[in-house]
Amino acid sequence: MALTKVHNRMIDQNIFDVVDFGADPTGVADSRSAINSAFAACEAAGAGTVLFPNGTYYCSDYVGTTFSANLTDIKVIGNGSKINLNPTTAANYSLYLYWPNLNSILVKGIEIDGNTKTATGIIIRNQSTTASCVSAVVEDCAVRNLHGVDDASISANPIGIYIDSTFEGNKAVIRNCLVENVTRDKTGLSNTGMSITKFRVATIEGNSIQNIRHSGTSGDKVDADGIKVFSSFQTVGSDNVYYDINASIRNNVVYNCEGRFVKTQANGQVKIDNNSFRVQSAIELIDNFVGVDCQTGEGLVTNNDFFFGNTFTGGSSACAFKAQCPPESTYDFRSFTQEFSGNKIDIRNKIPYVILPTTPATSTTNSFKLYLNVLNNTVNVADADSTFTTTDQTTERPSYFMYVNNSNWPTAANLNGEMHWKVVGNVVDTYEFLTLTSGSEDYTGKWFLHIHNNVKYPTGFARNLLSSSTSYTSNLSLSNNNIGDSGTGGVFWPFDFTELIAPCDFYVGNPTLTNGPASYTYRNVQFNGNVWKVFDATGVYLTQDCTTWTRVT
Repeated sequence: MALTKVHNRMIDQNIFDVVDFGADPTGVADSRSAINSAFAACEAAGAGTVLFPNGTYYCSDYVGTTFSANLTDIKVIGNGSKINLNPTTAANYSLYLYWPNLNSILVKGIEIDGNTKTATGIIIRNQSTTASCVSAVVEDCAVRNLHGVDDASISANPIGIYIDSTFEGNKAVIRNCLVENVTRDKTGLSNTGMSITKFRVATIEGNSIQNIRHSGTSGDKVDADGIKVFSSFQTVGSDNVYYDINASIRNNVVYNCEGRFVKTQANGQVKIDNNSFRVQSAIELIDNFVGVDCQTGEGLVTNNDFFFGNTFTGGSSACAFKAQCPPESTYDFRSFTQEFSGNKIDIRNKIPYVILPTTPATSTTNSFKLYLNVLNNTVNVADADSTFTTTDQTTERPSYFMYVNNSNWPTAANLNGEMHWKVVGNVVDTYEFLTLTSGSEDYTGKWFLHIHNNVKYPTGFARNLLSSSTSYTSNLSLSNNNIGDSGTGGVFWPFDFTELIAPCDFYVGNPTLTNGPASYTYRNVQFNGNVWKVFDATGVYLTQDCTTWTRVT
């Protein structure tokens, strides 16, 4: 009778009900063989739906593919259906969906419990090297309790939901899913909640991702990331040139990830918007934790809520956002944009940095433009007594809003392009605002800074707008920044008056200045595009050419 039912479904609708093949929805008997028979039948048909009726299906090892080249299109559909993957010792896979000629796939309504013995949840790959996967969608699914067991049989990196295409795919979506508890004992692996790689359009939206942990072993506290999106790439020399894609990571809740909330490696439109990112338990962040890590290309990070609670440990070099430049020596006449805007960052336990702009690569031949926009962000720090003390800075406040470790920057001669930074409208509670760490380079003509309408509070505490040891740029446009008291909050690096960009209205410290008045007692510089003004305690210097300065008292 069961065979007749199976036969009729195959002929009429290409629906392959796992119960018809002998799977036990009560969760008592091992259903692995029966479920794999349903998948094999679908593969033989070339396309169809593998259906999991409501129930719990105990499986001793993974279910899914036999790697048949015959299958092109498949749906895996559940209805309150749970795969209870419970091997004797350990397993690499739960729902294993790799096929050589996969054209489209939908996985919907499936729950997986790895019982802390199984490394991966739902993993999908088109293995074709010549044809794209047109559509890969996972929605309304839940994956729980994955674990990379310290066993010789385990080789898979623990991951909740993974969609990949060997040959660049068209569209991949992970929507309205839950991944929680991705952990490991085995060293040498990396853990991830959700990942899409090598698709032209990638969407991860409306998901909840929680508790992505590293091994806890000294020397192995590495990647433990909530979301990853990577584009395809071409290797040129020693660099990977990432393709342009349209990626959207939005409306997700991502919390208690010990490595990153989000990691991207892609160019094009990469949008990370309206997410809630939270560290709110007694977890151990990796030392170089990054909230959102936009690597090697572009990223638009907007309107997200970051929360760092007061119970985590680690994160000695942590930051909320890292803007990593592409290896521009492999790009010619390209522009790249990264933006961090409209975000709210609440900090209850100190992280040292909010934003880490990173090193532009060396290029003596190719021309490029790199744009970094930091706009209208708010950084709030817990401070019960509403005062700013040394203790507060040590235990609560980030040391820097933007920390530029330029020790590895190329020389000005080897930076054949332009960097344009716009830092506008931010309200931050940090110790310093923007600081360069080292070097002795003049990046004038290469690095343009537009910094306006920012507030660093408490405003009465004396710190600097721009600080540097010796490296600098004179291409500055600075105005309406409230950074410190009347004698601070200014520029503490060298600059040339003739290279300033209007509008300017800022306090000057005591650096070496070029083409300015002879006196070093002045406090304020203004420039409206036609006239330079330099104020001191008793009067003002005026000039229209930075050659002849007139003193007015």
